[in-house]
Amino acid sequence: MGLLATALVFCFLLARYLSDPLVRLSKTARSVSSGQLDTPVEDLVKNRSDEIGELARSFEAMTKHLTTLLEAQRRLIRDISHELRTPLARLGVALELARKKSGSVTKESLERIERESEVLNDMIGDLLSLSRVEAEMDHVTFEMVDLAAILENVVEDANFEARAMKRRVELVYPDDLEPVRLNSELVRRAVENIVRNGLRYTPEGTAVSVKAERRTRGGRSGVSVTVLDKGPGVPEDELEQIFKPFYRTEASRSRDTGGSGLGLAIAQKAALAHGGDINAELPPGGGLLVEMWLPLRSRDL
Repeated sequence: MGLLATALVFCFLLARYLSDPLVRLSKTARSVSSGQLDTPVEDLVKNRSDEIGELARSFEAMTKHLTTLLEAQRRLIRDISHELRTPLARLGVALELARKKSGSVTKESLERIERESEVLNDMIGDLLSLSRVEAEMDHVTFEMVDLAAILENVVEDANFEARAMKRRVELVYPDDLEPVRLNSELVRRAVENIVRNGLRYTPEGTAVSVKAERRTRGGRSGVSVTVLDKGPGVPEDELEQIFKPFYRTEASRSRDTGGSGLGLAIAQKAALAHGGDINAELPPGGGLLVEMWLPLRSRDL
């Protein structure tokens, strides 16, 4: 019996010795997969001299390399966007001068050039916004914010644009929606982009509905902001893809409606910066429903 007990203890310690670092490494891998590429591998694991330690060191080297590549990509996009702003501004001035000197023959062509330059200018603006959101994700500051006031301002501005498109934006939220700890600028950008996306596709004479409410998810308390349009929706197998930068569905939401393809990507980055998430679904009545869920921070509970 003594020998058996000793063997059992030895097996337990051996299993613990082998499994514990794998559990720790798995935890790090989950953090990296959620977007936290700078999550370090614990020294206890990577300093081992066996194959597990070698795996941990290789994993950390891979994440550092990915971080470097992503940062270089972001810097390139940011720098190019800044550089393009100057020639675009000059193009606008040149167009205005050409319009004053030209006759009716060239008017249509100049208007087309102006429209295309405005599209390019909007895309560059969205690229810069995406870069700013990504840069702010690692050091987001939070404060007590009146979410209802933010939504009211966004909807008011959106309705100003919507009226010219013969559309409207409606807002619904409970009277007891209390202030929560958020980054007001990131949330404003996110909701604004989702609403504009909805306005782009909802038919004339219809409304984009914005709704805010408290909602628990996975045992965590949070606040949910949903935006519902009456447009054609997207293919079900592309619902997760529409939050990728520049992703376009070819079936129902085409380039003819305009937009840069970056609005929902900006909204997703803002949601992730708060530790929340964003998703889209096809409601029974048609259209597209986008929900951004933000967890309540400890001081809000």
